[in-house]
Amino acid sequence: MDRTITLADAPRALRDIGTNVNYMTLWRRVIAGGIPAHRAEGKRQWLIQEADLPTIAKTLAEKA
Repeated sequence: MDRTITLADAPRALRDIGTNVNYMTLWRRVIAGGIPAHRAEGKRQWLIQEADLPTIAKTLAEKA
């Protein structure tokens, strides 16, 4: 099973791999469909696959 993290934890995880982004910027990108994420079943929480973090970091760097 793939490991996931919450959207709230994603800025910290991204910072750990060298990409600085704040929660609101990341949330806007998720809502717009530019960042892969999915809703937790039965919850309002967004989840991101840990395996997607390097791709997300690269995407954020390209759009900066």
